[in-house]
Amino acid sequence: MTKRPKRPTTINGYLIDPERQSVEVIELDAKNPLARTRELIGADGLDHSIISDMRDTIWLDEHGLLNGKPIYAFKLPVQRDPYAGKAVIIGTGERGEAQAPHIPIEIIRQHADWLGIIVPAVDWVEEGNVTRAIVTYSRPKEATQ
Repeated sequence: MTKRPKRPTTINGYLIDPERQSVEVIELDAKNPLARTRELIGADGLDHSIISDMRDTIWLDEHGLLNGKPIYAFKLPVQRDPYAGKAVIIGTGERGEAQAPHIPIEIIRQHADWLGIIVPAVDWVEEGNVTRAIVTYSRPKEATQ
């Protein structure tokens, strides 16, 4: 009888901090990576989107863009809208298990567009049976003077 290999107890992820303009490797619990993700981001509610064909996922504060408050933000080429606040990237395996991201950290560092502090505005548009968000943003008055 062959033993199945033990699953790792921790995995690596990436923490993106737009205030510090940094992307760093972090360690997460393999069974519950979102607990530490919430802690690092500083949010109870999380939102996510898939950012690669290999199922790498970016996790953010679900209210980061919605509350309209000034916030540090960044953009990645995979989406035209900004990401607000800190974010964590986690990979996903074939069976849905959390694992290290497939995207090399150097790619994220190279392509992150640091926006500084923005004031986001989200408008919802209904098109047939689909509702989509249109995100715009401005700079706080202090930043433009």
